[in-house]
Amino acid sequence: MKKVIAWILMVILPSLAVALDRPNALEVKKVIDYYKKGQGKGVILVETVLCKGVHRKGPDAKDPTDIVTTTSFKQGETILLWMNFLVPERDRANIHFEFIRRGKVRRAEDLEITGATRYRSWKRLSTSRKGTWEVVISQELKDRDVELSKITYTVE
Repeated sequence: MKKVIAWILMVILPSLAVALDRPNALEVKKVIDYYKKGQGKGVILVETVLCKGVHRKGPDAKDPTDIVTTTSFKQGETILLWMNFLVPERDRANIHFEFIRRGKVRRAEDLEITGATRYRSWKRLSTSRKGTWEVVISQELKDRDVELSKITYTVE
């Protein structure tokens, strides 16, 4: 358990690009317990970021580059939706993405992710057609689907 705590404090927390408050022992314990015993209860979508790229090598590998703060993009512009998931140890999760414009699903994708404290992945946003888009991220559980996040953006 001490090794897991040390790993979280040395690897995960410093990798975040913002100043962080030191978590108290109960907060850390809650996360570790969920990682160790949360199988079947669902993933946690820790963070979503819109960006223009992802580091491919080095200490920042799989982290976003050129983070964008706007939600309005030019037609054809390459924009990525970068995500960081916590998936309980020895668990698998099916994540479903729906790209919606004018109330209709224009694209759908699935992603299977496995146990990790920091499972990072990214999807290219649809920017080929102008309009307001919505990306719905959900997880398929045994008895229901759970919406994890909804991101809205505009293509001009």
